[in-house]
Amino acid sequence: MWRAPVGLAEEAAMRQRLDVQLQESRAARSEIERLTLQAPFAGQWRDVDPNWHAGQWAGTRESLGVLYDPSSWQVDAYIKPDEVHRISVGAHVRFYPEGDVHPIEGRVLAIGSTRVAQLEHPMLSSRHGGPLATAKQGEALVPTPALFHVLVQLDGPPPARQEARGQLQIDGARSSLLVEGATHALAVLRRESGF
Repeated sequence: MWRAPVGLAEEAAMRQRLDVQLQESRAARSEIERLTLQAPFAGQWRDVDPNWHAGQWAGTRESLGVLYDPSSWQVDAYIKPDEVHRISVGAHVRFYPEGDVHPIEGRVLAIGSTRVAQLEHPMLSSRHGGPLATAKQGEALVPTPALFHVLVQLDGPPPARQEARGQLQIDGARSSLLVEGATHALAVLRRESGF
């Protein structure tokens, strides 16, 4: 089959335009997939702003709501540096939500290896009525004195099935105040004596 040279040039140009269109289509689909929200678990949405609508653009730092897993509840706890050595991963805990006398049992999942740079939950700051003293550094709330983060997995949900403050009791290694006092006194004596 014979084709005119003008027809071959038009066909080549059409193929190039088709390739460009296909590449743009793939790029658009890839960007849509990248911008589609995905969570690492199936859960339920709470605290969604009623003014948000499907297809509306949101800033990178804007909260769209809270996704929670009703079957798995965790506690972010903070402890003093001198207490870190007394607890271990897997230790038994009891969480007492504010306003409730019945504890929720659980286990320690992780213990931070460095001090907390800032509080993740402003509700825990004394500036917002919480139990932890903080200093403001820019937008960050930094705990004072230094604290370590402990992540706890609860065996059940809190009574209100929502984020709540409370007290945590962690089973840790027992220590004698007499032994700790004697060790501290010996350390001071050694330091002051120059040995």
